Amino acid sequence: MTRLDSRTWCFWGIATMVPMLVARHPIVVLELLGIVLLVRWLCMPRVDMRWSWIVRIAIIFAVIGVLFNALTVRSGDQVAFQLGSWDITWNAIAYGFVSGIAMVTLVLTGITVAAALDWIALMRVLPRRIAPLAASGSVAWSFLPGASQAITDIREAQAARGHQLRGGRDLLPIVVPLLDTSLSRALTMSEALEVRGFGAATPTTSERTSRIGFWSALCLGGGLMLAYAISLADMRYVWPSAAAFLVGLTGLVRSPTQANITTRYREQHLSRQDWIITLASILSLSIFLVVFITNPGGVAFSPYPNLELVAPDYRAILALALLLVPAAFPAGEA
Repeated sequence: MTRLDSRTWCFWGIATMVPMLVARHPIVVLELLGIVLLVRWLCMPRVDMRWSWIVRIAIIFAVIGVLFNALTVRSGDQVAFQLGSWDITWNAIAYGFVSGIAMVTLVLTGITVAAALDWIALMRVLPRRIAPLAASGSVAWSFLPGASQAITDIREAQAARGHQLRGGRDLLPIVVPLLDTSLSRALTMSEALEVRGFGAATPTTSERTSRIGFWSALCLGGGLMLAYAISLADMRYVWPSAAAFLVGLTGLVRSPTQANITTRYREQHLSRQDWIITLASILSLSIFLVVFITNPGGVAFSPYPNLELVAPDYRAILALALLLVPAAFPAGEA
């Protein structure tokens, strides 16, 4: 199989993460975990293992979350055991366990998408207005490996001088050289970008400024109303606010700009596989959000005060199954 377009992976990642953020039904969480693992196994058999440390950190935080939830939440009808005068309930353990699995699934989804993205190709297809922000983000991201190597070099140099870490005060000989090195690299990079004309100011008109302000206000207001309507599960305001948000975002992205014009020598086109996966992701997310708004109890999980597992809405389960479409085009397929 040819490499999938970066936009396709972005759509798939969003469609996988959003259900995990708005619903915590155990069956939904386990289904999404299985989908992510299967897609990761079939589509990226040789995925970069440098991301594995993030998964280990997520698992550690998930275990800490289970313990914290079990020790701090003392409500529920199923008591596992007593710790002094505290009741450790299965309700709190179950909710912490489900939340931990959800966290690990979110991290797995993020590193899967990050490993599959072609960042250079993704920057080429970004709208011109967002291109400077993407360039700044890529420059900032490129500083991380250098900072990690600088920390190692500074620690080795200080250790050769007999420095040992015993407490917080001993961090000063490491932090100060690290800040000095990082600031020097940042200033050098900023001077290089300035020489190339990056971020140069262009004359603006009052009409253009007012147009951008209008689209920004419409996008921000629509987004806030959409989040509020989804939290209340009120269909009367979901669709109008979603429409306002999309119209404002489209107008903001497509508004004319004279700054940072980029030249594109090659257009990025979506293949047949890209279109299939993208449409399946959009359809899956749309159906799931409709189910979440019309029947929130079908995808929610609340073990308080009674530990009961309600059957999930079958429409949501079938909708999430569409996220398995990337597995139909495994790596190596002609």
